Amino acid sequence: MQQSDYIVMGKAGLRGRLVSSNQRGQANAAQVELQLEDGRRVLLPASLLQQQSDGSYYLPLSLEQVLEQGQLVVPVVEEELIVGRQRVTTGVVRVHKEVREVQQTVDEPTYREEAQIERIAINQFVDHAPEPRTEGDVLIIPVLEEVLVVEKRLRLKEELRVSMVRTAIQQPQTVTLRREEIHVERVPLHEREINAGTEVD
Repeated sequence: MQQSDYIVMGKAGLRGRLVSSNQRGQANAAQVELQLEDGRRVLLPASLLQQQSDGSYYLPLSLEQVLEQGQLVVPVVEEELIVGRQRVTTGVVRVHKEVREVQQTVDEPTYREEAQIERIAINQFVDHAPEPRTEGDVLIIPVLEEVLVVEKRLRLKEELRVSMVRTAIQQPQTVTLRREEIHVERVPLHEREINAGTEVD
């Protein structure tokens, strides 16, 4: 038998039902909660209950005594809102699929790409092969060839270093030199006259 099914009988037609027991700490005796027929609940000492052979309890108190000695329990009720979602079938829909052919005119341009190759002569010697490159939308691919090159170049073979060295050499030589000398001769006067006449003639 559950505790909530225990029947309590008392004086003067007192009837109730044992709801629960409550331990009020070590200093106080255990208490039980008694629910009367009118719905009121009262806390009473458990020692007042006398268990009967049929499993019920006898309470040697009347209703007035129970209300005087017991503690009236006033339940406090609080409503709590619980929100949930549940799928509910409101109807059934049948879907049929039908394929129809519709003629439609499409006027959209199509594109075709063609490669235009332009050969440009460069004719330049390079030290290494250049990589292909892109300039805008144009892809430039270098075309290389090996060419045998014969060239004539000047090579410095040697250097001649010329220095002027002055050396004194003693070498006697006989050299003919010409020199003019003037000789003055005094001529007598009569010889000058004879010579002068001779020159006039």
